[in-house]
Amino acid sequence: MRQLYGDLRGSELNSLPWPEAAKQTFLDHQFSLQHRHYIRYYVPGDFLLIAHEGAPIGRLYLHHGTPDFLLVDIALSPQWRNRGMGTLLIQAAQDAAAQASARGLALHVEQRNTAARRLYDRLGFMLAGESDGQRFEMHWPCRAELTSALS
Repeated sequence: MRQLYGDLRGSELNSLPWPEAAKQTFLDHQFSLQHRHYIRYYVPGDFLLIAHEGAPIGRLYLHHGTPDFLLVDIALSPQWRNRGMGTLLIQAAQDAAAQASARGLALHVEQRNTAARRLYDRLGFMLAGESDGQRFEMHWPCRAELTSALS
């Protein structure tokens, strides 16, 4: 998980004039802080490493909250994006929420991440508001909720 985090976030540090060792230390520290936060505040949940032929290619963190599940984090290595993998992972999260009789599945997406927004829109997520001025909150209602709302 730590290596994957560095692989996913490392390009953000390319413009910094830091030595590589300092960048790696920074990424290790950031991963540790984030991971401790997630396992403290998002349990019960799934903290999944996505692998292909034994190599890590992504991660999915899904909180089994009440009344909504929360897609805490989803990330894929750049070479695995736009190949349908994100769609399959999100659909699996939607299925897990529906099977657990959750009200729905919530997530937050950066406002400038238009590619992710298009994916979430396509998968039935609806804008629920701004969470902090930089991210949108989105919500997908489980089918059971849709059915009961229509009755």
